Amino acid sequence: MLNKLSSYFNELANIIQSKANIAGVVGHPTSVGDNREVIVQDFLKEHLPRRFDAKIGGTIFDSEGIESSQIDVIVSNELGLNFFEHDKLFTCIESVAAAIPVKSTLKKDKLFEALDEFKSIPQPSLEVVKDQVDGREAFEFTEKYPSLILFAFSGSSAETIKGHLTQYYAIKQSYT
Repeated sequence: MLNKLSSYFNELANIIQSKANIAGVVGHPTSVGDNREVIVQDFLKEHLPRRFDAKIGGTIFDSEGIESSQIDVIVSNELGLNFFEHDKLFTCIESVAAAIPVKSTLKKDKLFEALDEFKSIPQPSLEVVKDQVDGREAFEFTEKYPSLILFAFSGSSAETIKGHLTQYYAIKQSYT
């Protein structure tokens, strides 16, 4: 079974890369980015459980009114509040399963941009989730939720990215 899944996802990766290459033919950076976000959304819609949905472009807010910056793809569940305005999602953090910035090429500036997007996402309120966590500690829920996933179609080597991450956190730590 593992070989079958491995083959499936390897072939799917080839299809996704082909679609990304076709999206790149457009040439205009905003259109290329928009088209590649659709590729990620389509993949998620095909593979997520039905109670989740992937939406392109939106913001996340908390019970205090703090709002994130624009997130490329947001995976939300159907059990929480989700608002749509002109096909853009505006949702409470407690409805969010994952936040996904999508980058065509992951280089230092795009990595820093994505990390800043992650940092802008408010955390779930212990008061809001305490009755929703079904016997688990609310603290555990807020520490591990939502998933923050950075998706890039290409980019620097893992070692280079690791160096950029070290630099980012050294810079950000000096501001706190």
